[in-house]
Amino acid sequence: MDLIHLAILATALAFGLIQHVMARDGRNPARRWWTNALLYATDIAVITLFAASVAWLTRPGAAALLPAVAITALPVLAQMAILLILHGVLQYGVHRCSHQIPRLWSWHRVHHSDPQLDATTGLRHHPFESLLDYLAFLLPVALIAPSAAGWLGYFLLNIAFALLTHMPPDLLPRKLERVLSRVVMTPGLHHLHHSDWQPETDSNYGTILVIWDQLFGTYRPLPATPRPGFALGLAEVPAPQAQDPFLMLAAPFLPQDLRPRS
Repeated sequence: MDLIHLAILATALAFGLIQHVMARDGRNPARRWWTNALLYATDIAVITLFAASVAWLTRPGAAALLPAVAITALPVLAQMAILLILHGVLQYGVHRCSHQIPRLWSWHRVHHSDPQLDATTGLRHHPFESLLDYLAFLLPVALIAPSAAGWLGYFLLNIAFALLTHMPPDLLPRKLERVLSRVVMTPGLHHLHHSDWQPETDSNYGTILVIWDQLFGTYRPLPATPRPGFALGLAEVPAPQAQDPFLMLAAPFLPQDLRPRS
């Protein structure tokens, strides 16, 4: 599992480098990458605990000990599809709650405080938020007892979307993105979610599918033209603070961090 995390980090940095070279905006992303990489490194300890838990839940004979509907015998793609539905709706709920419950927002705002977006932003999370996310992943795993290949395949698919949706909004041709955005989360849709304007931030919570946003009224389609003044990040978190990894790790414990957004 450690090799997988290193590969994920290397992939995110490679995508970030490609984006930086193509953008040529003159900004040095090294400090951002250091911050995002260090935050991801702190998550690895949490992820290791998660991986050990999943290994226990998916070991031979574990299904007999759990009140589960074991799907191990199904094709791997079918297992992944079931996880896509079960975990997808749970992930949507956790994400939405992370914007509405002050304590959860104090963790999640670490992710939203990145003043720019690239693939490394997809790995930028407070470890407490990562723990909550992985516990949410364990629940459907415990309920349906997929094979190791099934849960790992879905896990990597989830990571792939986390990286790709933080890439530039013009990554896909506009017409293609408009078609895809009716079914799956795209970079353009997710950039709206990272807007510094709260009505846009409080939308498009899905990670892979957008059906949950459509069903629960939080789907915001791509605008015909960008909103004047559109910006990323959080106005209340200046860029120097957002790029300080140690401050970001400590931020949820600061009293002022408990205030909901206004």
